[in-house]
Amino acid sequence: MKGIVCTIAIFAILAAFGLLPFENHDAAELTPVETLAANFDASGVTLTGDGGQHGTGATWEQAVADLKNSTKGVAFLQTAKKIVLSGDLSKALQTVAKADELRPAAELFQIDVAGDVKALGEYLQTRNSPVTLQELQAALLSGENTQLPRLKSDGETVRQDE
Repeated sequence: MKGIVCTIAIFAILAAFGLLPFENHDAAELTPVETLAANFDASGVTLTGDGGQHGTGATWEQAVADLKNSTKGVAFLQTAKKIVLSGDLSKALQTVAKADELRPAAELFQIDVAGDVKALGEYLQTRNSPVTLQELQAALLSGENTQLPRLKSDGETVRQDE
C-alpha cells in the first residue's frame, strides 16, 4: 500500500513541475489531421491537412515545423489515416518512410496534383490502400518496389485510376 501511495505522490510532484515524460494537451486545442497531402518538388515540401493545416519548407522537418507553427492550436499528425503523395514520388517515399510524426497504419496513395484535400479525404473514406506506411518501410528495407494506388483529380472530382 505504501508503494502505491509513494508512486502517486511522485507522479503528482512531477506533474506539478511539468517534468512528466509526455506532453499534456487540452483536447480542445488539438487540430487532428485525417488526410494529409504531401507534395515534393524542386523547391521543397508542401504539406496540407484536411482541417486547413498548411506548412512548407525545404525539407520534411521544416514543412512539419511550419505546419505546426502556423496551425491554430496543436496540429496532430499522428491521426492521419490517409497520406496522399505528389511530385517526386521517389523522394516522397524515402522521406515519408522515415517520418516519426506519422502513424505506421496510415494508408498511402499517389496523385499527380493534389487539389482540395478535404474533397480527397471525403473520397478516401470509402477507399483503402493496400500499402501502409509500415509496409512501405518494410519494402524499402528489403529492396522491393512499392506500387501505390493512383488517384486522378479533375479539379472537382477525385477517382481512383484503374
